[in-house]
Amino acid sequence: MNKNLPYKFDIEIFESRALSYIQDLFDSNGWIFRVANKPTDLGTEAEVEKIDKNEITGKVFICQIITKKFTSFNDGYHFLEIKSSTWYNWKKLNLPIIAFLYDTNTLKTYWTLPLGVEPQNGSNIVRLKFYQAHCLNDKFEEFKSIISSWLTPIQNQNILREIPYFHNMFLDELEPLIDWGDLWCDVDEEYNMKARVFYSHVLSLRTSLGLRNDKIFPFDYWLIRNQGIWNEPHNFFYSTISELLAYIKYYYEEAIEKLKIRLEGAKKCFENYEILNYTKLSNSVFSKRNNVTAWKHPLKDDGKFHGMIESSLSQIGYEHKILWKHKET
Repeated sequence: MNKNLPYKFDIEIFESRALSYIQDLFDSNGWIFRVANKPTDLGTEAEVEKIDKNEITGKVFICQIITKKFTSFNDGYHFLEIKSSTWYNWKKLNLPIIAFLYDTNTLKTYWTLPLGVEPQNGSNIVRLKFYQAHCLNDKFEEFKSIISSWLTPIQNQNILREIPYFHNMFLDELEPLIDWGDLWCDVDEEYNMKARVFYSHVLSLRTSLGLRNDKIFPFDYWLIRNQGIWNEPHNFFYSTISELLAYIKYYYEEAIEKLKIRLEGAKKCFENYEILNYTKLSNSVFSKRNNVTAWKHPLKDDGKFHGMIESSLSQIGYEHKILWKHKET
């Protein structure tokens, strides 16, 4: 081996082979395998979407590929140590994750559910347990059965049925609030609650479609901004809810466009017939908010925090009407 070449050269070759091999396994079984744009610290991260006879299932998971030259099994299983920090990063993902161990010597791939174990207090490592029986090469049908049952309670199977109701709610009640009303007046409590549940719906919808949410602000950021500008921690003012709705609309439309593509030619089934027929659901009843003691968030008067939000609004082309730095004191 040429000493002038970096040591990682062999590792990168193994990772590339592992990625290609595992992708072929999923492609040949009709599942969609999407490669991540950049590698992670353990192998190559990718996204897999389960497909059943062209039916929309909304079952998506992240796979983390780990390569190893020799894999020995004792009593039918093999332990692999990873950093606790890596495990905690996996836990933060918006999608469920499956770890794959690729043996570069035997070309066999084994899988496990890494979040099934937890780091011990004070430990810097987590021991993942790979079972010899969980071999993807010759037991893919068994893998499909196990993973399908595992994904069912994790993924929101009702998300397709919720879409017509929330879509009409947004078009009829929430979208008209953008740039409407007196900026310094507070919004009715009903619209505060509908904005909250719609925001949550968009995040769930994007997750079910395999879209990333890590760059989207948490809903509480808008409450903090509202408190910082108007000193009101509960009910939005028209200026803030206008920003909020314009912001989430940008990411909602991205999800709807992806949904339209997936609906093309989709076979009607129990899970998707309502969205295909676009049946409007009945209105929900929202309970009133109980009076609570407001906690003043430390970021409410932070200029950098408000600047971050205002910059993001500008990036999506929305011209906000009131800036935090211009508020009356």
